[in-house]
Formats: sequence, structure tokens, C-alpha cells
Amino acid sequence: MIKALILDLDNTIFPTASITPELFEPLHQLLDEHKDEFGEDKLPEIKKLMSKKAWQKIADQFEFSEELTKKGSDILRESTYDKPIEPFADYKEVKSLSHNKFLVTMGFTKMQQSKVRMLNLENDFKDISINDPEKTEGTKKEIFEDILKKYNYQPQEVLVIGDDPESEIEAGQALSIPTVLYDKNNEFNDSQADHRIHDFKELTKIIEQY
Repeated sequence: MIKALILDLDNTIFPTASITPELFEPLHQLLDEHKDEFGEDKLPEIKKLMSKKAWQKIADQFEFSEELTKKGSDILRESTYDKPIEPFADYKEVKSLSHNKFLVTMGFTKMQQSKVRMLNLENDFKDISINDPEKTEGTKKEIFEDILKKYNYQPQEVLVIGDDPESEIEAGQALSIPTVLYDKNNEFNDSQADHRIHDFKELTKIIEQY
């Protein structure tokens, strides 16, 4: 029986692209200034990834210089968003579920806190954890383990829900926690998680299976 849900934030509760142009404008300017370093042809792809992946992961993937990585981190560390954010329309289906819910998100602390605040999520979750790579070497896997231990859950009593096969889905699978890939835009295949959904209305049937 499922007793708790662990959810990701970006592109799971709301479309990150809806705030990317404004939130990341200073970073986009920085990338424009350094485009010769990684190749101008890669610039559109890098900017697109900003709404999907952590800065540190992008820096590693495209082998940014130490200077560019640091300048980007300096910008993002103090970045916040102060306008209302609209969640996905089907997020209301998650809110209606009576299960304990835990939010686990990766990113810079101030930025992620501002998103949570502008989405008014504080009362939706039993606990909110921000996995800030600058403050910890731990991953979402360690946070999931802490939730299991703290609340005395067995892995099969929890569902991990998120949009990234290489992040929360991978972490959940490593702990034998059932995983649900929220594939809103049909980007992935069915083999990348225990379950794949396009709308949170599908969650109830999955929960009933356990």
C-alpha cells in the first residue's frame, strides 16, 4: 500500500520554461559573452537545457571553463523569482490525494525557495528538501533514504514522481522505490521508469496497484 509520494519540482509541478526567459536573462547574457569558449552553435541547446538541468551538470557536459562555471554559479546563487507561478493544470490531482507528500528538488537554495513560495506549495508537503550541490555532495538518493528512515517507510510504500530519468527516477530505482516518470511532452520511453504518465489523473490507478 502506498503511504507517501515524493515529487520533483521543476517540470513536474510547473513548466520551468514559463519563467526561464526572465529568471535566466543574466545567465544568458553571460553565455553570449563566452560563446567562443564552447562554440556558438551549441548556444541554443545550452540555453534550452537551462530549464531542464542544473547549472553544474550543464557545465560538466559542455566542459565550461572554471571561470565561466564560477561566474554562472555566482549569478544563480543569488537569483530569485518574485512573480506568481502557475503550476501544471493537472497538479490539482496531486493536491487532492490524501497521502503524505514530500518535495525534493535540486538547485540553488534561494532560487528553489522562491519558486516554492511563488507556487504557494508550503502547505502541500509534509517536508520540502532542496538538494543544493554547493552545500552538499549528497544526491536525491540520500534524501530519499533519509525520508524512508525518518518516517519508517518501506520502499514499496512510496512512489517517486518526476520528469528526469537521470535524477529522481534513477535515485528511486537504486533504492527499489517504485518510480513514476511524468512525461508531459512525450519525450521518453516506457522502459525508463516503472510507470510513465502524461497527466496526474493517471496516478490514482497506479497507486491502486500497490
